[in-house]
Amino acid sequence: MNSLRPAFAPILSAFIPALSLALFLGSAIASSNMAAEQVEPKSLPELFVSATRSTNIPSTLPAAHILIDREQIALSGASSVAEILATTAGIQLTDLFGNGSSVTVGMRGFGDNAALNSLIMIDGRRLNNSLDIGSARLSGINIDDIEAIEIISGSAGVLFGESAVGGVINIITRSVSRHARIELNGGSYHNEQYRVSVADQANDWDFAISAEKRLADNYRNHNHSDTETVDLEIGRTLNTGRIWLEVAGSNELQQLPGALFASEYAANRKASRNYTDFLDGQYRTYRGGANIALGDQWQLEIDITNRVDDIDGSQVAFGSPSATRQEREQSSVNPRLIGRYSKPEGDIIITSGFDYDDADYFLSSIFGIQEAEQKAQSLYAQLLFPVLDTLSFQAGARYSRLESELKDSFTFPAGTSDDDDFTRNSFGLEWSPQENVKLFLRRDENFRFAKIEEHTNQFNFVGLYQPLNHQQGVSLETGVRISADQTIVSFSYYELKLTDEIIYDGTTFSNINLDTTKRVGADLGIISQLSSAVAVNFQLSLVDATFDSGPYSDKEIPFVARQNISVGVDYQSADLGSFHAEWLETGKRFAASDFDNSFARIKSQNQLNVAWRLEVKRISVEARINNLTNRNNLSFATVAYNPALFGNDVGFYAAPERNFLITLSYQPDI
Repeated sequence: MNSLRPAFAPILSAFIPALSLALFLGSAIASSNMAAEQVEPKSLPELFVSATRSTNIPSTLPAAHILIDREQIALSGASSVAEILATTAGIQLTDLFGNGSSVTVGMRGFGDNAALNSLIMIDGRRLNNSLDIGSARLSGINIDDIEAIEIISGSAGVLFGESAVGGVINIITRSVSRHARIELNGGSYHNEQYRVSVADQANDWDFAISAEKRLADNYRNHNHSDTETVDLEIGRTLNTGRIWLEVAGSNELQQLPGALFASEYAANRKASRNYTDFLDGQYRTYRGGANIALGDQWQLEIDITNRVDDIDGSQVAFGSPSATRQEREQSSVNPRLIGRYSKPEGDIIITSGFDYDDADYFLSSIFGIQEAEQKAQSLYAQLLFPVLDTLSFQAGARYSRLESELKDSFTFPAGTSDDDDFTRNSFGLEWSPQENVKLFLRRDENFRFAKIEEHTNQFNFVGLYQPLNHQQGVSLETGVRISADQTIVSFSYYELKLTDEIIYDGTTFSNINLDTTKRVGADLGIISQLSSAVAVNFQLSLVDATFDSGPYSDKEIPFVARQNISVGVDYQSADLGSFHAEWLETGKRFAASDFDNSFARIKSQNQLNVAWRLEVKRISVEARINNLTNRNNLSFATVAYNPALFGNDVGFYAAPERNFLITLSYQPDI
């Protein structure tokens, strides 16, 4: 097996000078402006989202954490959640169109199957569809509504359940407060965005409503997108807590340009493979919940969600356009009890809960009709126990059961069932030898159920269908977090081993179970507030993702970069506004589905983004330029059958060249 050492050497030789330069420039800017500028001093972000699946009872899990607060989000000039996450160590993004509308988030060394091994949540509620491959729709989240984003790197299958394999991202929205906001955006590729939001409180009631319209032609031909979103939340504060109801809906039209093979890409990287493929979706979400205090020690929290997706589209099959229709409905109920008991060494925190998911799926295409019903039920409990005032212990367990009824007019026309269950455990220690130093050691078991489409998407002859096994894994990790004055340094090292990892094989048009896979990696993060005006952020992620057995033993898992680096500098001026610059690099990797590593590696990708923001009373102006140096980067690459060659070839999705976005917002006094 390859070691991490070969990956470290070129990275350190190339990027330690870059980090040193960033620190030097930041220090120089700080020194030259401290006397001239008077800017309020800032504190570095502190973790506050808990290991209890609740923002009301804060407690940290013994694991690698990153918190991106509201100020950092504003300084970045980012216009989407994807742009915010791109600067984080250990996260590898795939943005097919470069506009944030089709983004998958990979954590801890996942490539083509990243979206199904990273759990995305909003205020502790799942955005991932638990039982089908529909990925979390990050494009539906407006960054103005975000208070912070907490990232738990590494496995968290016991507490958060299915798909929390590579990590968990929890997007924390702002609490309802009286405000109004009007926002207009315009930029490259005829990008237009219009948004209005209003929120208010009266007695014990509160409400927030927002509406948004986005239009863009995007970088490639036949890549137009048109999105309309409305969101309404109503809540009431009680003597013992709060109850709330949310209704959200969006309509999204997206033209699909498809992948270009090498000769097509060389001729025109903006070209579309065809001019008929599209998706036209209607998405409706209904959520409700309550947070109720049960005395001084216990709290009851419950979330109830119903999601309905109706998606019409067209895709070229066998040389001609073919109509498709997808219908999904998923309901979930997630009650949990959280208890806290004080002792001299610290608080004992107990979290226990029940997760229930029920999903129906229908797909009509040229390949026939696919239908499925799935039910998943889980019971879990976790204990955080302070052994000493400097040492705490974490233990947890989860039992999950899946029941499925599947029917496919091509693969299994008579129908089939798929029932399975898992028991997963977790243990961890956190030690604080000093107030500003935390070390952790953790073992967590994870799992992922095969999704509805992964069963029915198997392109096999009738009678030759082989059921997929459900994925299981074990993660071991250790790390340290040191806070010194205005600097935070974090380091973690991990090993993640999976059995029956599920992935799509583009060369056989089917989902398969891989032989045992293994990921060994390390993440390093440095955040430093050099002065009241200047901050720097350095993130480095290394991973050696390989097959541990089978015919591809010691081969690299495709579409996983061995290194990801980001360097960011923020500068704030009381008169000129705030400036942000970030440099991102994703290392070389093999194309998706290239399991035997037979094609050439995709070259490393790097990008420089800059942003400026100025606030004058109730008006703010923001400008952001992505890919300032105009690099010809790739969003995605996969091995697929090329009819022109009568064999497999690499298909490419081109990332946008230099592009800009200007945002003007106004907050009227209400």
